[in-house]
Amino acid sequence: YPDQEQWNRVHTAATRQIMLGRTNNVLDVTLDDNETSTAVTDARIGVNTVAVCIPTTVNAEAITIKPYRDFSSPVNGSMSLIHNSDANTDLTFKVILVG
Repeated sequence: YPDQEQWNRVHTAATRQIMLGRTNNVLDVTLDDNETSTAVTDARIGVNTVAVCIPTTVNAEAITIKPYRDFSSPVNGSMSLIHNSDANTDLTFKVILVG
């Protein structure tokens, strides 16, 4: 930033957004039907990112084991969500990225 005043404005605006809960860390993910894992690609995913999955459809809520992240081979920019196989095509979740 060219000057301290501009930096202060940008920093204040960002802090205000964070305090309002707007942290830009939520994805909409639809699980792959008839599969047991779904690949998710996003630049905000890091090797230590944890995915908190919240179902947004009735069929997503009905899955016995909620999706979780596979940490067996972490990479920056992508992750796999492991889940039960289901034929429904509307298995949609809000995924909160933490870390």
